[in-house]
Amino acid sequence: HGDAAVGAYIPAGFWLESMDPLQVSSCDPPLACMGGRLSSLTVNGSLCVGNMSGCDAGVTSICAMAYYGQRCSLCSLRHYRLHKECVRCPSLSWIFVLVFVAGLGALLGVAFAVVRAGSSIAPLTVAVDYFQVLGRFAKMGLPWSPSTRRVLTPFSLADLNIQLAAPECFVSASFTSKWLVVMGVPLACGLLLAVLNVVVGCVGCGSSRRGRVRERSIGVMLLLLQMMYLTLVAKALEVFDCSSSSSLSGGGGGRRVLDSDPSIECGSLEQVKLMALGSVFVVLYVVGIPVLFWWCLRRSVSAIEHFKSVSEKQRQLSRVKALQSRGGSESSSSVLESAELSHIEVQFGCLYRRFKLRFAYWLLVVNARKVAFVFVFIMMSSRPAMQAVFVLAVLVAALSLQIAFSPYELLREVSRGGVGSVRAWFVRARDDPNLIEMSSLASSIAVLLSGQLYLSSQLSIGDQKKVTIVSENARQPVVDVACLVVIFSSVLYMMVVLLRPLASVVMSVCGLSESKSRVTRYPMS
Repeated sequence: HGDAAVGAYIPAGFWLESMDPLQVSSCDPPLACMGGRLSSLTVNGSLCVGNMSGCDAGVTSICAMAYYGQRCSLCSLRHYRLHKECVRCPSLSWIFVLVFVAGLGALLGVAFAVVRAGSSIAPLTVAVDYFQVLGRFAKMGLPWSPSTRRVLTPFSLADLNIQLAAPECFVSASFTSKWLVVMGVPLACGLLLAVLNVVVGCVGCGSSRRGRVRERSIGVMLLLLQMMYLTLVAKALEVFDCSSSSSLSGGGGGRRVLDSDPSIECGSLEQVKLMALGSVFVVLYVVGIPVLFWWCLRRSVSAIEHFKSVSEKQRQLSRVKALQSRGGSESSSSVLESAELSHIEVQFGCLYRRFKLRFAYWLLVVNARKVAFVFVFIMMSSRPAMQAVFVLAVLVAALSLQIAFSPYELLREVSRGGVGSVRAWFVRARDDPNLIEMSSLASSIAVLLSGQLYLSSQLSIGDQKKVTIVSENARQPVVDVACLVVIFSSVLYMMVVLLRPLASVVMSVCGLSESKSRVTRYPMS
């Protein structure tokens, strides 16, 4: 078959898998393979496909400039992979790594400040979830315009997309090593918090301070797990996602490769190792984190309900008996209950404090939405149209539940006077997390719908001939503008919403505002 292959023409976007010219499969991304005519054989009889040693001089590589290797699946020197494509390394690429590490440090600092202040984290979590969804949209197979994709890509920083740091540009970094780094972030944060507690215990701090640091460390870790859950689920499941390259005839039959990195062939030793590690992380993160949240919420809700079950009359009787028997000392039962509830809220308050008491478990619903989103996103990655439809269904279902139940607690009481005024509407849009969540979900749906408009420029009506609605050249600028307007306006809204809570946190940390009593969150309502 070698002689038959010599002289065969390979079209752009395809790769010759063997010496048989009939066994041709697609490349991922298609632009990696330029195609061309195979002109010679190497000394051992294999085909000259690319810049292989032993080929005759003048043989043209079938890989594009930024690609090389089998199926042109590897990035060449001074290039790194971003959304499956190989991109030229930026100058001073180490700065991107510093920015990425600084971002993780800032996230940890913000988590500590929020837990210390004891304020509502609803705007923060909603904004992070929305930015993660936008970052995921950039990775979809929808034919986004270059300008739209450039705007969506930076949001994947909220999704811990380590590729934004371009690690391949200054150090040898395989897919496995980068994957392990992301999966190890929660473990590293947990280790860092454990070291902090050990240091605080060794410097001679009092028991009360050690207790506060321990409680806040638990709260910080739970908050980080909430904000990282979508990323951890996606990274744990992506090592199981294999796609088959298509043949020239349009069917399957090509090799199965890992969708996240086409250089890894499914069934190879490397992919089997990744699946073994992925199974561990599925149990640890995908299943373990919701179970941990459920246990913490169950303990918290039980404590709150127990506190509420003690009537004011019983507490007054306890005080009277204590004053009579101890000569003025106040009853310890109510004080102990309040102290215990305060400790629980410092540790677990970030899980339920932003929700109404009857919806204290709503965080598990949010986690289920994230799992459904990631599962559809990954398992439908080879079929962009179906992927967009199912992701849209998940978002519409989430929006419907949000509208039906409105589970979030108001950040502060909103005056009912002047409902029709612009100021009242602005205050409610700023202080009502239910409206913030609905806005983020509606904006996600609008962005995804605009992305679907790129898929085709024609509409088929029954058995009639396809009728062109608007030509591709005329429609794309309109779609681009509409999509970018939705993105920028929604992001601006999120920034405005975040300003006041973050300012409150900073003032609380700096001691410029009085800390709120933690015990009056639910029990006295």
